[in-house]
Amino acid sequence: MGRPVSRGLAVTVDLPRLRAEVRVRPGSTVAVVGPNGAGKTTLVEAAAGTAPGRTSYDGEDWSGLPPYRRSVGMVFQEHLLFPHLDARDNVAFGLQARGVRRHGARRTAERWLSRIGLPDVARQRPAALSGGQAQRVALARALATQPRVLLLDEPFAALDVAAGAQLRLLLAAHLRDFEGVTLLVTHDAIDARALADEVVVLEHGTVAQVGTPAEIAEAPATAHAARLLGLNVLAAEEVVVPGHAPPGTLVTFAPSAVTLTVDEPAGSARNRWQGVVHTAVERDGIVRVHLRGAHDLYADVTPAAVDDLGLEPGRAAWASVKATEVTVLADGPT
Repeated sequence: MGRPVSRGLAVTVDLPRLRAEVRVRPGSTVAVVGPNGAGKTTLVEAAAGTAPGRTSYDGEDWSGLPPYRRSVGMVFQEHLLFPHLDARDNVAFGLQARGVRRHGARRTAERWLSRIGLPDVARQRPAALSGGQAQRVALARALATQPRVLLLDEPFAALDVAAGAQLRLLLAAHLRDFEGVTLLVTHDAIDARALADEVVVLEHGTVAQVGTPAEIAEAPATAHAARLLGLNVLAAEEVVVPGHAPPGTLVTFAPSAVTLTVDEPAGSARNRWQGVVHTAVERDGIVRVHLRGAHDLYADVTPAAVDDLGLEPGRAAWASVKATEVTVLADGPT
């Protein structure tokens, strides 16, 4: 599967646990999403050469090449820095492994540390770095060799919200000018929307859907894709929908389509549920409110609305959604 490309990265895996083909155009980023066990990491490992699979770049067959012979940079969930080396020598390691002399490798490493905003940590070892700093050093190490392929396996998962946001902005700035290809494994809709040009959904060991983040958010093919992209997912029998939804199917609606009120809504919205605020988390000027009741629901509101309604954890509230905002999923429950 995947949209045909004549250039860029092509990865094909044909294993009992995963049968998939993914193609990435030069200068673009593809986010790979799916439930645990769907094969996301296996796909990345095949591209890196550490798992079985066929890989080519611009028509050049990499399938028989060991990882160190491929023009690949990798960043994992854990930074995996060498504990006995300082930040500068961690970044310089890949360059030296490719034959660059120590002095030149260290100068390049220092430039990359400055580029990622960490010029003062060059002589510090990983144990002295924060999680966010260590992951930025890992990113610099991956990029310093100027790879044609950048593989990112949940690089933000182990970071707190602030450190993750900082690294995401840094990576987005780099990817705007990156002429190679990027394959990003993520469980976070923010990553897919902020960084990816295209999303590949893996489920049950195969490619279930391919599209832009906007295309998949508008018409997700699976319940997992809908949830990952931040949509509400409910059984069709529990929601008023436009037209007909067969029993046993699922429906989705965006958090931005949900209206929150303290009193029972008096408007025209035919879908309404009462619950209690569980969390209210602000990100990029929007507050994502998690309402727990008969269903877990998510609503995106402004900080002003949170203040006006007093939407703190434990506060009772109503959620309402117009039927026209509801979309029927293509698949059944998962």
